[in-house]
Amino acid sequence: MDINNNTQDTYQGAFEVFSWGNTHSTLSSLRPPSTRIPPAAERNSAFLDLSRMPTGIDGREIASNLPAEMIGTKFRADTKFIQIFFEGEDEADRFINRKTLDLQNYKIPILPPKGKLPSTMLLRMDNVPIMEKNKLETTINLKLAEMCCPVEVAPVVVKGTKWLTSRWEAVVKAIPDHNLKTTLRTIINIDDNKVIISWSGSPATCIQCSTVGHIRKDCPKRVKPTTTPKQKNTPPQQKIAPNNSKQTYANIVTQEAPEVQGAIAEETMGTDQGPVYKGPTSLNDPTPEDKDTDLQNAEQMQAYRPETPGLNQTSVPIYDDRSPFNQTTDAQPNKKRHTYASPTGSPRKPSSTNLLPSLMDVSDNGNTNPSLF
Repeated sequence: MDINNNTQDTYQGAFEVFSWGNTHSTLSSLRPPSTRIPPAAERNSAFLDLSRMPTGIDGREIASNLPAEMIGTKFRADTKFIQIFFEGEDEADRFINRKTLDLQNYKIPILPPKGKLPSTMLLRMDNVPIMEKNKLETTINLKLAEMCCPVEVAPVVVKGTKWLTSRWEAVVKAIPDHNLKTTLRTIINIDDNKVIISWSGSPATCIQCSTVGHIRKDCPKRVKPTTTPKQKNTPPQQKIAPNNSKQTYANIVTQEAPEVQGAIAEETMGTDQGPVYKGPTSLNDPTPEDKDTDLQNAEQMQAYRPETPGLNQTSVPIYDDRSPFNQTTDAQPNKKRHTYASPTGSPRKPSSTNLLPSLMDVSDNGNTNPSLF
């Protein structure tokens, strides 16, 4: 046993070592070069599988090595298949029996059309009981001989070991004058175990219930684990009253006032424990004492307000003819001012009168007469 030589990693998990990805088949070179299923079923045709061929392969070399009996072709670049057509099915079978198209440096696998099994094919077996290898190999050969001709039978083992697993592989040929499609079975019994056999194009077979027609993940007898969702401890949410979007203005005005609980309800609505509160309802509302004070202040302001002497509703202003403010340059008091119209249309420059000499009577010695002040 030498598992450590299979990888350069210093650590591998338990189910990285014990997994199907860490196993391999012990079949020899008799293993078929390809097990793909072609996309068409014309029985007078064969397929070249280029899925594992390098992209740099010369197409002219492929064309020059095709048989002379070929009459046509279909090329499927998306699936990496080249379909070759012949006049009859016999010519196609002879080309299929060559197994590979040999080029200078490559061997291209030759496959039969869909639904037609080749004369030599690979079988895969699952759910095989584990026992002594030679005894188990003999038992498998005897079971397969009932429906085909076994060429080689080999187990699938863990890499780097000789440990057997529940999977085996076999290369078989058709019984002379028989077709593998009609002789092969998908289930055989070995030591009271139902062994599942599959091949390229075989019907689906369930390893869970050993029934043909579905695979294990779609098996109706398989019990699927049910997971219970975790419940989170969330505080209870308060119920919110529904919003009545159709409420009208009349309903809002006529609806009853909500009930108020606590000490505020006792003060505002009145109870048997005390009188109804009649004070201010906000900081800006005046109290009764403030209203009395404002009234007294208004009466005092009215009593001490000074009155202008000689001024009443029936008084008429007196005209003073000695007032210097009555004099103008163009008109006397109580007369309309003359309006001058210029013949050229330009406005007349108004004249001004200095009123200061009329207010001051200057004497010869330069002293002002204060009689006018």
